[in-house]
Amino acid sequence: MRCLSKLLVPIGIEVIKIVVYAYEYLTWPLYYLFSKTLRYMPLPNSPVDSDWTYNEEESRTLALPVREGDPGSPWRAVEALDGLTSSLPGCKDLVDVWLRTVKLWPDLPAFGTRAVLRTDYRLSPDGRQLIELTLGEYSWETFWDAERRVSHLAAGLYSMLGSVKENNQPIALFSETRAEWMFAAQACFRLNRPVATLYATLGDDALVHGFNETEAVVVFTSDELLSKVIKIVQRCPSIQRIIYFTNGVFNRELYTEVDNLAVPSESATASVAEALTKCPSNLHLHNIVEVERLGAAVIMKDRERRKMGGSTPITGNNNHSSNGYEGLWMPPASERASPSDLAVIMYTSGSTGIICTLFLGDFSVFTYPSILMNYYNFLYSLFVPIEFFSLLFFDYAYKYMDLGNVPTSCLPVFQKLNCT
Repeated sequence: MRCLSKLLVPIGIEVIKIVVYAYEYLTWPLYYLFSKTLRYMPLPNSPVDSDWTYNEEESRTLALPVREGDPGSPWRAVEALDGLTSSLPGCKDLVDVWLRTVKLWPDLPAFGTRAVLRTDYRLSPDGRQLIELTLGEYSWETFWDAERRVSHLAAGLYSMLGSVKENNQPIALFSETRAEWMFAAQACFRLNRPVATLYATLGDDALVHGFNETEAVVVFTSDELLSKVIKIVQRCPSIQRIIYFTNGVFNRELYTEVDNLAVPSESATASVAEALTKCPSNLHLHNIVEVERLGAAVIMKDRERRKMGGSTPITGNNNHSSNGYEGLWMPPASERASPSDLAVIMYTSGSTGIICTLFLGDFSVFTYPSILMNYYNFLYSLFVPIEFFSLLFFDYAYKYMDLGNVPTSCLPVFQKLNCT
């Protein structure tokens, strides 16, 4: 079987090459006939004595800077200077987009999580340790379930950290792909706190670099990775709190396990035990359920105050976003995000050296899906059989990429997709 696979792989690669080259050579005459590249973009110092000779009278402007007179600003085609600036009409920021999705499809399944029933360890032929998980059935959370958890997390974080005006340091996300990753990110967006995303595969030095460069005050991580963060936290003086995700599947309303089979893996249990033992005295360590319970209590007290007509509630005058979409909990209007605010500090995987940083504003992340979806729809019109683009027309998406990647993190928010 192994010999067969070694034979099929090069054959498959050669077949792909043949298809690509055939497509290139068959379409090149059409490209040459209809392309106006030479007419509008002649090579410098290379006059062409033919029908394609550059004629200044026929020239036209192809692109202009977004900010007039500022060549350092982004450039757009003149046909679409005002295009690709909003992924959804009427939505001005990431919070609006999330709440719009919740409003349109509150009862549809949004995030699927499978219980870990058993964990087995074995060695591969090359000596690496492999982990095999026996997983249970999917436990689905609807968009409204997700909104409840996002609001609870946001209210809990607000109660812990206070006003964003006093301290707007980033919150770091260092975890594998899971539903809680998205809930934590949405809670940070709601509080207008930048999110620093770090891949779960990073080493100790890369982690220290990321935490110190961003000066993150809070770190979200998983129980599996908790001990790794505790190990290097002494080298990161800005970190004040660590919130870790649990491995069980929970009934989100009652905060109890669905069944006795949804138990943490051995490595996760050992990681949490080690972290509790070695946690510095000045560091606050929280289970995500604790933060959600705190947020639920804050929301309940807020409702009681409003019923009794007492002091001004923590949520401000209402629980609406800037465009009227309802959220279970919202911070005061003066502290909500604007398109110019920093939203994401994204790090690379570090596979080619020290991890590099990309800064994305709220507007950048917000408009990215409009570019992405227009590009995908164009490709789909050309290559209908390609299975990947069927994601645009079906309801389920299996996400193998890390959520620290922009396209992956946009899928469940901007599309009516059930993600696992």
